[in-house]
Amino acid sequence: MIRFGIMRGIKIFLILFLVYIVALLLKLPNSESFLLYSLMGFILGAASVIYSYSEWRFSKQIVIHFLIMVVTILPLLLIWQIYFTGHIHFTKVLASFLKVGFIFIIITVILKKMGKMG
Repeated sequence: MIRFGIMRGIKIFLILFLVYIVALLLKLPNSESFLLYSLMGFILGAASVIYSYSEWRFSKQIVIHFLIMVVTILPLLLIWQIYFTGHIHFTKVLASFLKVGFIFIIITVILKKMGKMG
């Protein structure tokens, strides 16, 4: 299962990394953002297998997924903000991260209740 998640993450990474290369070749402004997206895509793709563990309760899957996002995606966002702005607004980044995370949790719960997930 872990290997499947890593392979899923690699596929997403490669697609977005190719977009990054094309953006660099075309000298598009902020093309470096696609590098961030490719790294995030890898993490999200790899972490998505958490929802395949049917022996885990749905609430446990959500909590573990969220913790993985806190340990991986949040630091990426903070590093990226320093890279582009030269400074960091931890509270702003954290607030945005939590808002988006909360919205995704609500959407996930709704989809699960509608039978659209696992």
